[in-house]
Amino acid sequence: MKNEIFLLIDDQKDNLVSLSVLIKQFYRGCRIITATTVSKGIKLAASEEPDVIILDKQMPQMDGFIVCEKLKKDLKTEHIPVIMLTARRIQKEERIRGLGKGVISFLTKPIDDGELLAQLNVAVRIRRAEEKLRGNIKDLKITVEEEMLDSEKRYRTLVEKMNDGLCVVDENALITFVNDKLSKMWGYAVDEIIGHPVYDFLDEANQKILKEQLVLRKKGEKRPYEIEWITKNGDKIPTIISPELVYNEEGRFQGSFSVITDITSIKRALEIIKEQRDRAQKYLDVAGVMFIALNTEGKVTLINNRGCEILEYDEKEVLGKNWVENFLPEHIRKQAISVSKKLLRGETENAEHFENPILTKQGEERLISWHNVVLTNENGDITGHLSSGEDITDERKVVEELKKKIFQIEKFNKLAVNRELRMIELKQEVNELLRNAGLEMKY
Repeated sequence: MKNEIFLLIDDQKDNLVSLSVLIKQFYRGCRIITATTVSKGIKLAASEEPDVIILDKQMPQMDGFIVCEKLKKDLKTEHIPVIMLTARRIQKEERIRGLGKGVISFLTKPIDDGELLAQLNVAVRIRRAEEKLRGNIKDLKITVEEEMLDSEKRYRTLVEKMNDGLCVVDENALITFVNDKLSKMWGYAVDEIIGHPVYDFLDEANQKILKEQLVLRKKGEKRPYEIEWITKNGDKIPTIISPELVYNEEGRFQGSFSVITDITSIKRALEIIKEQRDRAQKYLDVAGVMFIALNTEGKVTLINNRGCEILEYDEKEVLGKNWVENFLPEHIRKQAISVSKKLLRGETENAEHFENPILTKQGEERLISWHNVVLTNENGDITGHLSSGEDITDERKVVEELKKKIFQIEKFNKLAVNRELRMIELKQEVNELLRNAGLEMKY
C-alpha cells in the first residue's frame, strides 16, 4: 500500500510545523507538503494530487470556502477530501455552506490530537474508496469502449455485407453514410455520394415523392414506399425504402437511415406475370362463351368480355363481388351454392356440367350452360373454380317453340286421320243401304 500524502495550507508557518509533527506521529512514512499561500496550495494540489488537504479557513488572499470551491472545479483535485481548520467553532449556517462547497469535516484550533486522528482516518478511507471506485469506473469504461468497438466492428461488417443498400441522411437531406451495396447499386464510389443531397440521384418525379416522404419523416411517420433511383450510367432502379427515424437527446429530428431494397427482379417478374395474364385474358375475351373464376369465398376473380356482355355489367362492377348473391336469381341460389361447394371439395362428379339462369343488370334471366373445373395452387390445394358458360337462352326458346309447333301438328294430324276414317265408315253405310234397296251403290 502506498504511503499517504497530506497537503497543509495555512499562512502561519508555526501552525504548519506543529500540524506536520502531529500527523507524522499517526502516519509514519507519510509525505507532507505545505503551502503558505492559496495560489501555491492550489498548484501543489493539482501537481501532487495528495490524499487529504487540510485547509485554513482564514487565508488572507482568499476565503477557505472559495478555495475549496476552486479545488472542486478542477478534474485533478475534485475528488480530494478537504478538512477545514477554523479559529472558532463553526456555526450551523457556515457548516452547511462548507459541506456544500466540498468540505468533509471541520477542526477547531487548538487541535485535539484524537479528533485530528479520527478525521484523518475518515478522510484517508474516503480517498482510498474513491480511488478504488475511479479505478473500477476506468476499468468498466475500458471494457465498455472495447465492447463498443467490437460491436461497431460487427455492425460495420453486417452493414457492409447485407444484401440491401443502406443510406443515412441528415435533417437537410444530405447523405452522411452509404454502404458498399448501395454504392454498387447506384454505380458511384462512396466518396462520390457522401455529402451530396439525396435528390441528386433522383429524377424530378421521384424527387417529389422523396420530398413528400421527408415531410412525413419529420412528423414521425415511417411507412415503406417505392422510389426509382438514377444510376451513374442513367439506368433506373426501382426500390422499396424502409425508413427509420433518428433523434437527438432532446428528441429533435436529426434525419433518418433507410434500408434500400432493389426490386428490379420482382418488378420484371410481375411484368411477365401481367403479360401472361393479359395474354390469357385476350384469349378469353375473343372466346364466344363467358368465363368466370370464383375463389373459395365465392367472389369473382376473373370475367371475360363475353361474360360482361351477357350480364350487361362493366368488369369493375363484377370483380370482387359474390357471384351467387349478386348475379343469380334467388330461386336458384341454394342449388348453385351446393354445386360450388362440391367443386371446392374436389367432388367434380355431377358438378362439371350444370345449367342455371343468371340475372342481368336489367333484371332479365338468361339461361347458361356451364362447364366447370377446379383451380389449385402449387401445393395442390383448391383455390377456386373456373367456369365456361354458353348462353343457351335463345336456343332453348327456339327448342321450346319447336316442341309447341310439333305438338300442334301432331294434334291436327290426329284430328285429320280420325275425320278420314269416319268418312270411310259413312260411305260404307250408304253403300249398304243402297244395296239393300236394290239400287246401285254410289261409293
